[in-house]
Amino acid sequence: MQQYPALLLSGKKSLVAAYGTALVSAGADEAASILMFHRKDSTRYYLSEWEMNELGYNLFYQSAFAGHRELAVECFKVATMLFPESFNPYDSYGQLLAETGKKAAAIRMYQMSLLLNAQNDDGRKALERLRQ
Repeated sequence: MQQYPALLLSGKKSLVAAYGTALVSAGADEAASILMFHRKDSTRYYLSEWEMNELGYNLFYQSAFAGHRELAVECFKVATMLFPESFNPYDSYGQLLAETGKKAAAIRMYQMSLLLNAQNDDGRKALERLRQ
């Protein structure tokens, strides 16, 4: 039987999970305060852009409770502030803004996404559709 080395688990908690739980149970202000309070505590928490993206999309497309779409949009708004150098949060935020009828804001977010990543063909196509 082949033996594998033991996995090292960090023991850190997902700050996105804590943020998402607070967002759904207590609202955007409480969630933001939890996020900002623990954000610099890298010994106990980790912050993942990918998890934030998943949270936003899950809230928007997979949830069915009242206000879930607004919470998803809030999640991506916060993600743009947490990861300002990454094109993906702007792209995702633009997508949800467009789907909720906020065309002008969606255009700005897609433009920001393209400033950060000119190779974002999906973002470019979405921007073209919005401008038509």
